[in-house]
Amino acid sequence: MVDSAMFPAWATDYMSAIEATLGEAYSGPADDVRGYLASIKSPLG
Repeated sequence: MVDSAMFPAWATDYMSAIEATLGEAYSGPADDVRGYLASIKSPLG
């Protein structure tokens, strides 16, 4: 799994710009992926 905290600043800036440009077409699916990654990172309850 990729930890975004390890990305260089330019990569974070680039991804933010892409997300802003594409709007919901990017944000919707990206939120789904972020939710999935958070669910597999969290300890089982």
